[in-house]
Amino acid sequence: MKKINLNIVLLSTSFAFLLFGFNGVCQYITTYFTDLKTGNIGFYVLLLIYVSFALSNSIASIFIEKYGPKKCMAFSAIFFTVFIFSIITKSLIFIFISSIIVGFFSAILWVGQGSYLIKMSDEHEYGANSGLFTTLIMLGNTFGILILGFMISNLSYEISFFVYALFPFIALFLFFKLKRIPGKDKVDLKKKTSFKKILKCGILLRLSLFWFYSFFIRGLFIGLIP
Repeated sequence: MKKINLNIVLLSTSFAFLLFGFNGVCQYITTYFTDLKTGNIGFYVLLLIYVSFALSNSIASIFIEKYGPKKCMAFSAIFFTVFIFSIITKSLIFIFISSIIVGFFSAILWVGQGSYLIKMSDEHEYGANSGLFTTLIMLGNTFGILILGFMISNLSYEISFFVYALFPFIALFLFFKLKRIPGKDKVDLKKKTSFKKILKCGILLRLSLFWFYSFFIRGLFIGLIP
């Protein structure tokens, strides 16, 4: 019987809780600010997050290399809660600053996740562990959006966002439960070479296009929901 990698399960569960809260709130930011009659603030918030995320990816590995993926992921989770709380305050300066910061730490979080998953997996487990991770975060995303929509319709944006701000803190607690990577915080040569082969795989590139289009269509669809 194949042994379950508990660290990968814990990593995947942590991200599921974090994205349950963060992505759930992000899906309703534009409607929230529209109801407040503040124009396109929601659009600008999301734009700042993704631009900051894209620009920070190139330097995120520096922090992972210096402090390790476990510490970086745990520290990053704090700013997802701060971001959600900033939305509740309605202070535009606080919201814009926290948007830039959470975009930066999103890059560190995802680079840390990839580093940890590779280092804690045997070469033959890459596919299975990546599949488990993807499944749990997709479940977190889906249920986060659906449940938050129900809460908003029955409570209010502010109360619902406050509750959702607690989920990244659950992820923070779970990140600290992860096993520390033994030895130096570097991918060994054998695994590094194997990872390069994966990146050059044509099947992976085709799957990447599939994920891109699926998220793009989902974004268009959710944007049309009143």
